[in-house]
Amino acid sequence: MLTCPLCASPLEPLWKHCPVCGAALSEGTIQVLNSSGELPAQTTLQNGRYRLERPLGQGGFGITYAAKDTQLERSVALKECFPARSSRMGLKVGGVNLEFEAQKKTFLEEGRTLARFTHPGIVRVFDVFEENDTAYLVMELLEGETLADKLERRGKLAFDEVRERLEGVLSALSEVHRAGLLHRDLKPDNLFCTTDGRTVLIDFGSARAFKSGFTVAHTRVLTAEYAPPEQWSSEARFGPYTDFYALGATFYHTLSGNPPTSAPERMINAPLLPLEQAPPVLRDTLERMLRLGVRERPQSAAEVLELLSRVHLVGSGAPRRLGMSDYRADVIPLLPKVPAFLLEGSMGAFSTLEPTNQTAFWGRWAALAVAALFFGQYVLHPSCYTLIDFANLAIHEGGHLVFRFLGKFLYFIGGSLTQILMPLAFCAVFWRTRQRFSAALCLFWVSNNFFNVSTYVKDARTMQLELVGGDTHDWNWILGQLNLLGADQVIGGFVYALGLCVYLVALSGGAFLLVQPKMLEQRSSGTV
Repeated sequence: MLTCPLCASPLEPLWKHCPVCGAALSEGTIQVLNSSGELPAQTTLQNGRYRLERPLGQGGFGITYAAKDTQLERSVALKECFPARSSRMGLKVGGVNLEFEAQKKTFLEEGRTLARFTHPGIVRVFDVFEENDTAYLVMELLEGETLADKLERRGKLAFDEVRERLEGVLSALSEVHRAGLLHRDLKPDNLFCTTDGRTVLIDFGSARAFKSGFTVAHTRVLTAEYAPPEQWSSEARFGPYTDFYALGATFYHTLSGNPPTSAPERMINAPLLPLEQAPPVLRDTLERMLRLGVRERPQSAAEVLELLSRVHLVGSGAPRRLGMSDYRADVIPLLPKVPAFLLEGSMGAFSTLEPTNQTAFWGRWAALAVAALFFGQYVLHPSCYTLIDFANLAIHEGGHLVFRFLGKFLYFIGGSLTQILMPLAFCAVFWRTRQRFSAALCLFWVSNNFFNVSTYVKDARTMQLELVGGDTHDWNWILGQLNLLGADQVIGGFVYALGLCVYLVALSGGAFLLVQPKMLEQRSSGTV
């Protein structure tokens, strides 16, 4: 299409003047408008402040140009909102569908949001404005090449470079997520490798706001090999894990030389090809990011960085992953009441704890366990004995039976602290960190101790006789009012039988886990 060099209005080949602006035309001045809709070089915007120099690229939501800011005398990148199926008449842009105005509004809103960022890993936005019935973003002009161009030229990247670039992108992505935005289109084409070594997030045309835990209808925009399962649905729960899948797929490409199998194909039973040559830390981190289930993926950039830091220096200083043997020697002595075979079978689950660092996790909770044992054994128990002695003295001196009951009850609580409350605390922590099997093992531990407690309940009648010296009338009345400890022998026997059944089920489950350790490890860490 022939266009006017000043106003870009369409022209016929033999016209001598532009019918719109009146500019004199000659064969040397008539411009040919690219069929993609790109504006010709030297087009000016904002009353001449920005002068276009050349197109840099075109995506599904716009066209990016290299331009000159004539006011500040600096080179910039200028992105024009030009969604797919848009049309142009002269300089003006119009949509051929009803979504164009909404897309333009979103384009401007996201530009204003990005203008707040100053992170070196996020492309800087200097200005936003409307003109020619569309919108424009003025951004920093980056020197270098996209990651896609780099991969096309080199095939694969070195392991150290992959890790360094991944960490840089994660730092930038955490800023984006903190602002309540999702990029939604992470892929090699949208990561820019600058000449000064940065990896910069570009092309936020697909970015959308998100609210954690809510189902939001989003326009389905994706690149097949890099999109997670939820992105194939127009209405699903999106979150940071959506971007982490795409980022994992992108860096999988940098290590393998090819993009991963698409999510729909993997769901049909086309497995993800393993990264056999990659270092274990990188391989395991990327495989976690590429899990199909949203809950199985990392939930924050900090969690991904934590996975990348899981190396342990041994001997000569060679790095290796923390393994099962690193925990047995430290953990088992601290948990004497846990059946050993349950701990042995559960180390695969313990070694995949997330998002907390394993060493710090065990350090904190081992300290709490020791403190709980110390408090229960050396503070609460002796205090309860003293209270019982005081209560006995009070009774002999004319006091009430309730004092003695209170002493016995507190002594019972003191004995239960280290047997039930402490393993329940461990269970709660494991549940919060999504280690379901580890939490179950702690429940087995509780059931073992619950069996011991149930024996006290069974012997409640004996305890009553002991407490009151054979006269149960007043004691039965107190227990009947307070309904404590199952004074009735039928209730006591039922609780005892229940405790025994729970204990036997726990032992059976532990034995099964012992003979199926691989199944435990796979189910606790998820399958790829």
